[in-house]
Amino acid sequence: MGEFAKWFNTDARVAWDPIIRAIVAHFYVVSIHPFGDGNGRTSRGVESFLLYLAGVNARSFYSLANYYYQHRHEYVRFLDHVRFETNGDLAPFVLFALKGLVSELQQVHAEVLTNVKRIAFRDYAREELASHDKLGSSVGERMSNLLVYLSDGEVVSLKAIRSGKHTLSGLYHKLTTKTLSRDINFLRQHELVIVEGDKLRANLDVMTRYTPPLESM
Repeated sequence: MGEFAKWFNTDARVAWDPIIRAIVAHFYVVSIHPFGDGNGRTSRGVESFLLYLAGVNARSFYSLANYYYQHRHEYVRFLDHVRFETNGDLAPFVLFALKGLVSELQQVHAEVLTNVKRIAFRDYAREELASHDKLGSSVGERMSNLLVYLSDGEVVSLKAIRSGKHTLSGLYHKLTTKTLSRDINFLRQHELVIVEGDKLRANLDVMTRYTPPLESM
């Protein structure tokens, strides 16, 4: 292990791309197997630490360890392939790990977009309500609260709301079912909700017109 540390910290190796360097360190630590137990965790920890030092994933928004766990059979296969079949060429394992990095980044990107879409939808909905003089009134606040709830991706049964047992039923306490229908019709007319049969959901897709596709970013 000491010999590896000396080799790994030579100028030539330090000059490597930090992501490649972290993956290579992972491979050698798990292959050298310096401890009786916990070598896998140690190698993944070394990899994460080197990425952190390089300013990659400094906020720990994603984890290559998760990718390795989710693709454990491939992980072991590439480790063994490089150890015994490539004559020291680490490229197959490095490419596998880079694929994992891309996958993790895409997942984070999708999660961020989902949350940004929800927040943006709430702002957009309030602007729409304000443009029709709904905000500041009990009607507008009721609609806004309904949309905030739905913006979390909930799909709600209109029957459940009318039953008085759903969380949203409180918005229509002592109001008639006609009031609920008027609210829904207004929101649907302005593309803020979608009604499919008895199911009601926020029209979050209206925000995609303001979101560039992944490949353009």
